[in-house]
Amino acid sequence: MSGRCGPVFTPRDWILYESKRKGISEVDVGEIIVITPIESIHRKLIEYFGAKEWEKWIYPPGEKWSIHRRTLNGVGVSFMRIGVGAGEAGVLEEVLVLGVKQVVFAGIGGGLGVEIGDIVVPYGAICEDGLSQHYIPLGIPVEASRRLVEAMVNASRSRGLKVHVGRVWTTTAPYREHFWKAEEYYSRWECRAVEMEVAAVYALSTYYNVSSVALLVISDLIYPHHEFGFHSKVYENSLKQVPAIIGEYLKRVLST
Repeated sequence: MSGRCGPVFTPRDWILYESKRKGISEVDVGEIIVITPIESIHRKLIEYFGAKEWEKWIYPPGEKWSIHRRTLNGVGVSFMRIGVGAGEAGVLEEVLVLGVKQVVFAGIGGGLGVEIGDIVVPYGAICEDGLSQHYIPLGIPVEASRRLVEAMVNASRSRGLKVHVGRVWTTTAPYREHFWKAEEYYSRWECRAVEMEVAAVYALSTYYNVSSVALLVISDLIYPHHEFGFHSKVYENSLKQVPAIIGEYLKRVLST
């Protein structure tokens, strides 16, 4: 068994297997991918950008993890909906080995010291998920691209929204979000939201040396008090602006 330290199979192995099985001669996902676990956000992104179903990918149109595609300023931009949770973000590894240069994540989160409907742009994440520890040392926070964070913050503020920059707390156990932990992560680690995917996105991007950034709409409050806001007007109004924010963001990063 000596010398057999690597994984049994790789994302590229799976892509080669599936593309051959489905008769796809060329797999192409573009240079930028925008992912979200939220169906309404994904649907609005596709409509806003006029993205079309993409067949040069191992998951065909209509299937889970399928891709919609649009070319902006000569750059291929793909849009994919993933499931909820860090494990679902693992599919990102399959596109990262194909030459994607930038990952944009759009989602929702519970607020720490912020308000429902606010925007949080995380510069880093505390990893309490089950995926990140397989790609970065356990207990080490992961970070986004500072350049992309600045672009996303400016794009969000251009829509007149209240924006916070800080870390996020990524967990796979939403019913174990203890008050004492929320208080510590808020005061000691500058966490402004808790959610279920960002650490995995940042960890995979770090592992593959790819730039990434996230945008979160605050759907409910966790600290200093708890409050559901999933059906509030302020939350829904902010959620509707996500495609325009990402459109402004892409305009900024593609112009540079």
